[in-house]
Amino acid sequence: MADAIALAKLHGAADVDRALGTAATVGRFADGDLLSSLNHQSEHGPAEPVRDRAR
Repeated sequence: MADAIALAKLHGAADVDRALGTAATVGRFADGDLLSSLNHQSEHGPAEPVRDRAR
């Protein structure tokens, strides 16, 4: 959560909240996943997450 707080100061709380929601939906909480999601959102805009059914 410390990463989320620090990233919210740089990217804004709404963007980080969206990225955390995506992480929760797809089960991605490894190091760097939140930043990766934020970067993807900034390049491609917000989208509905898709969970890989094979997992």
